[in-house]
Amino acid sequence: YHFFWHEYCDWYLEFSKNDINNSGSRNVLLYSLKTMLKLMHPFIPYITEEIFQKIDSGENLLLQTKYPEFKGKLVFIEEYNNVELLKKIIMETRKTRTENGLDPNLRIKTYLKYGIEKEKQVMLPLLQYYNFLTKADETEIIEDFDSSIKGFRGVVQKWEILLPIDNEEKLKDEIKRLSKELAKLDSIIEKNETKLGQADFVKKAPENVIAKFKTTLQDSIDKKNKIVKTISDLS
Repeated sequence: YHFFWHEYCDWYLEFSKNDINNSGSRNVLLYSLKTMLKLMHPFIPYITEEIFQKIDSGENLLLQTKYPEFKGKLVFIEEYNNVELLKKIIMETRKTRTENGLDPNLRIKTYLKYGIEKEKQVMLPLLQYYNFLTKADETEIIEDFDSSIKGFRGVVQKWEILLPIDNEEKLKDEIKRLSKELAKLDSIIEKNETKLGQADFVKKAPENVIAKFKTTLQDSIDKKNKIVKTISDLS
């Protein structure tokens, strides 16, 4: 169930939309789907049989096919690790875009800073998938960021991500917006610290209430630290 939804559908199917004319990609999509239908058939027999008949030109019922067996030759450890790295960088890029309120459909140039040369060589042929799933207009893998390029940053493992803001007015507006958000967080932090600093309140309040105040305080501090770093990156 997890593999079908969160690996095959969420990732491989999405990757393949950018590579649909590649016969290899189509063959893997079909082979994987047929294999998963066979695996799931004992648990959900009717829908798997129906789908199998739609995609298979043979006369056999899914019920009559042989149950899949493990094949060591179809285990690709190195390729698996490479794609897992790609997925992590994609997820961090999406997270950076979301956290900073960037239009999800906005295509922008993206910079990736690598820490390991071998990983750079891994990522280069995979950039078409990265660009497709992050809405990057184009991506440049570099050894270090140019200090003159301002924008939002993300970090994952040995990689750093830079989503530039190329308009001075937009840059000022973004710093202004973040500064307002910072002021709100300072107010929340002060209120929670004051409350938790009151001995009578801490002594009399239920544990779940105290825990909620502590969680709110820590979340606000974490958000503040991120915003402070973002403002520094943009300034």
